[in-house]
Amino acid sequence: MAQVSFDTFTADNQFITSCDVDNSSGQGIVVDLPDMFPSNYVVKIETVPSTSPFTFPVGGDLDLYLGSSHKPDDPTNCVLTRTSNSIFRYSATLSTNCTVMNHTFSRLEIDCIPN
Repeated sequence: MAQVSFDTFTADNQFITSCDVDNSSGQGIVVDLPDMFPSNYVVKIETVPSTSPFTFPVGGDLDLYLGSSHKPDDPTNCVLTRTSNSIFRYSATLSTNCTVMNHTFSRLEIDCIPN
């Protein structure tokens, strides 16, 4: 499950539809957004970073996908800090107030196998 907050929107316990923590399938980590959004609106980490903490660079792999395919074009300065990474679990938190495609994230917490 994931906890997501951006702009004025907050959603707890969002489903993770893909958790390719070792990038073996090329699917990345994909977090669904609630039913108030269209079904193809997701938060995606295209390539899961192997280092921690990891700062998403210009044209980086963190994407807030709201109906059209895009990647951030500007420096995001979003720092992803991994708290656990194994074949069974990937847990990470994102620094507060990072900006992706003009949307400000205040929270992104990922736990691929919640307790």
